Amino acid sequence: PTFRSGLNNTIQKRNRSSSTYSVENVDDETGDLIVKLVTEGSEFLRYNTSSGSNRAIEAKAQLNYDKLFNVVHRVGGMLMYYQRDYINGSAGSSITALPYRKQGIALRGTYSFRDTYFGEFNIGYNGSENFPKGKRFGVFPAGAIGYLLSSEPFWNVKAVNLLKLRASLGLVGSDTLPSNLRYGYLSTWGSGLGGYGFGYNPSTVAGVGEAQIGVADLTWEKGLKKNIGFELGIFDNAFTMDVDFFHERRSDILIQRGTMPGIAGLNAAPYANMGIMENKGVETTVELSNNFDKLHYRFYGNFSFTRNKIIEMDEPKMEYEYRMRTGNPLGQRFGLIAEGLFADQAEIDNSPEQKFGAVRPGDVKYKDINNDGVVDADDQTSIGYSNIPEIIYGFGTQLIWRGIDFGVFFRGQARATYSLGGSTFIPFSEGVGKGNVFDKALDRWTVDNPDPNAFYPRHSDGRSTNNWQPSTRNIYDGSLLRLADMELGYTFDKKLISFMGFQSLRIHVLANNVALFSPWDMWDPETGTTNGDKYPIPRKINFGIRTTF
Repeated sequence: PTFRSGLNNTIQKRNRSSSTYSVENVDDETGDLIVKLVTEGSEFLRYNTSSGSNRAIEAKAQLNYDKLFNVVHRVGGMLMYYQRDYINGSAGSSITALPYRKQGIALRGTYSFRDTYFGEFNIGYNGSENFPKGKRFGVFPAGAIGYLLSSEPFWNVKAVNLLKLRASLGLVGSDTLPSNLRYGYLSTWGSGLGGYGFGYNPSTVAGVGEAQIGVADLTWEKGLKKNIGFELGIFDNAFTMDVDFFHERRSDILIQRGTMPGIAGLNAAPYANMGIMENKGVETTVELSNNFDKLHYRFYGNFSFTRNKIIEMDEPKMEYEYRMRTGNPLGQRFGLIAEGLFADQAEIDNSPEQKFGAVRPGDVKYKDINNDGVVDADDQTSIGYSNIPEIIYGFGTQLIWRGIDFGVFFRGQARATYSLGGSTFIPFSEGVGKGNVFDKALDRWTVDNPDPNAFYPRHSDGRSTNNWQPSTRNIYDGSLLRLADMELGYTFDKKLISFMGFQSLRIHVLANNVALFSPWDMWDPETGTTNGDKYPIPRKINFGIRTTF
């Protein structure tokens, strides 16, 4: 058995602020910028401390069993009990200060015959105080089988030394709730939810009402996971491959109801275990390693493709089906389809009316999807991808020759889309006198440069509502390939260092975040920012020496 508890911490902060300036104008004679002090910083450090604590008590007891019978039958088992009690000592309310408790028991049994046929069964009986009585405990079974085909007596493919097939099926549960639903099965009351007139000269008096309706049958979110895969080894594992295909259907996801009408008189839409999602994809890793004379080489890579789809989210039925989130990936972006920039007033007059404010030459032109002669919210459809990459991959190599070792590793992502916007990205969106602009602002529509494919539409003093609608113009491709690591080292021969008392000596230089390749060049797409206001991943170079005496 094991027991754990306790954490206390004190945080000290020292900071100072800088002065900020904005550009007011340009001196016509000298060409110098005329700046204005916006906020004055502080020269000296300010000091403050804050303390926090939490308490966690965990108890875990586990029994294991492993036995081989008659050389060919291997039987194993595990029985585990787990309990956790957690108190947030820095909780902001009496409700969140109450203990969070979990309890569970798990049983696992394994069997193999001649280390060729494998079977495993697991079952968990887990409890959480997040749910009402009668719903607090859930049963979650899982099973897996495997077949090491290459260990069969009839296997005579000499080149393939390893071939294993496997499959699994299991049910998992989650008790995670939104932070505002500490006890989601209880209804809550609140003040300031309306009022009434009172007195001879009526004045409004705030009333008390039902703030959030509890979910009486609140229960576990469940996920049914399926997996099939294989392991392959060729030429004494000089080449190996591991492939898994997976599918998951999540049900009873806690969501806020979307179809409750306003006439129901609710202060907040109730929650319900109604959501359903599907995830599926493939993961694979490969490796090639061998020796060629005195050169040892290793090439390796990994690749994963994952796609999800919303099956049910209690979404109200829309007039135009292409506006529905149901059936699309979680986080799928929706917006207008941009068709370039208006060249002149004649093009504006001969195009569908755009309902996002006054339109002038150089403004964004949008597609009228439903062909009703008007461009409005009904013309928004799915655009790009979500901000979660569907493809993640990596590859690298390692070479060793006569004590010299060299390695590189690349990683990348694809099929991800991020939004553009914000005052730091849109030139002069807060007025001409505020903010800096990217040099990309030079690539804009002007009377002298009426390019319909210019990066920026016409500039204006203040933000143009029409030009910065969610659209295909205001997203960017998050695909990237990063040279994440590069290392060069040298290990000295023992004969050269033994007189110094060393058993081994290696020197190396390691560089991180060496280079980035991406169709988007204004900032690092991996930050996911809409306007480049996040600190980029730093580039580091480390030098090191490692020795043993």
